[in-house]
Amino acid sequence: MLYNNTYYFQFFQIFNLSSSFFAIIISRNLFLRRLIFQIQDTCFLLSIIMILYFCLDFYKKLKQITKKNWQEQIVLIKNYIQNQKIKKIKIQQKRKINHIKNIKSQQINYLSYIVLNSFLQ
Repeated sequence: MLYNNTYYFQFFQIFNLSSSFFAIIISRNLFLRRLIFQIQDTCFLLSIIMILYFCLDFYKKLKQITKKNWQEQIVLIKNYIQNQKIKKIKIQQKRKINHIKNIKSQQINYLSYIVLNSFLQ
């Protein structure tokens, strides 16, 4: 699309310059000179319309890109939140496992204390 827009814009510019050249050559014929000046004005207006169309097309593409970037950012944020939740769950599981290990080690220590105490008595 961008290539077509610049191609048409260049065409209108070239046509505008060539028509002014022909207007200088055919300056004796008043009707042709007025016709060429009207064509020049039309080409100038068409080139302005093409510039506006190009700007609009560029704005739409930019808007799509920023929309995609926002969507990507939202996905990244969601992934980050999910990762944080998973990390939190893993940490809680490790704490539970460590707590259970501590309780078992305390039970073993207490049992060993009882056994040693019974031998000593």
